[in-house]
Amino acid sequence: MWRKINNFTHAHSIIVTLIVSTLIMALLMGITLILMHTYGMTDVTSLAVPTPSFLTLFTFGQVVLSAIIIFLMKKMQVFKISDFQFRNIGKGCLLGWFNFIFAVGAFSLTFFALPENSLITPSPFALIVTVLHPFLGTGVFEEVLVRGLILKILLLTMGDTKRGIIKACLISSAIFGVVHIVNVIVVGEFLPVIAQVIYATFIGVFYAALFLRTKTLWIPILLHGLTNVSTQIFNVLLSPDVLQDLMQNQTDQSVIDAFMPVVFSIPFLIVGLILLRKVKAEDVEYIMPERT
Repeated sequence: MWRKINNFTHAHSIIVTLIVSTLIMALLMGITLILMHTYGMTDVTSLAVPTPSFLTLFTFGQVVLSAIIIFLMKKMQVFKISDFQFRNIGKGCLLGWFNFIFAVGAFSLTFFALPENSLITPSPFALIVTVLHPFLGTGVFEEVLVRGLILKILLLTMGDTKRGIIKACLISSAIFGVVHIVNVIVVGEFLPVIAQVIYATFIGVFYAALFLRTKTLWIPILLHGLTNVSTQIFNVLLSPDVLQDLMQNQTDQSVIDAFMPVVFSIPFLIVGLILLRKVKAEDVEYIMPERT
């Protein structure tokens, strides 16, 4: 059966990756809705500021889905153990310098815009879960899915030339951006989700380039988690009243405000394309296992 699936995948890689990513994201959305119902969370405001227990279970759900994705990588013959080795960490941090600047800038902009006396001392458990979730949950899940599975499948048919490599990176990032449409179910508003689709695509190109340049998924996982934690950390550092006001302001934001993340993500796209210029066919061959 898997031989037939792999043959079909090789002939229709874009369709297969779109279907697989949509199904995986639908499973994640199902986990989200179940947990929201379990914890009596009825709106996006409560989801944006989850309780530590909710976040712990949600992270566990992402880890389980990541294991399923790795299983699919093995069955679809794109898994290679070296993808998960701690190699080229220093090189990846140097190549990803812009991500560090962005994370520090995002944290600083939020911090200095806070009203006085808005910070609180969170419980150690809440702080630990909030810090680890962007790395062990979202970071691992999204990078294993997009760079580990989707990108590699596309590289099977597109990655022999420089143009093919760039095309595979762009398409894999665009597919992942598009499947974020499912977030409308939870968010309830179309405009912020469209913005999320665009900036997820732009940032995805950057992480794809880092993966190909370093040949390890841990670099995009690390930087992806760092980007998320730079703003999500305030979910436990701010008082509930201040958080509620911030969530309300985001709900009432204008079109310009909704698309500001897109503006900030454009440099990620530019840097990603620059990094891709030095990716060689040998780099792709290294991360791709021999097909049987």
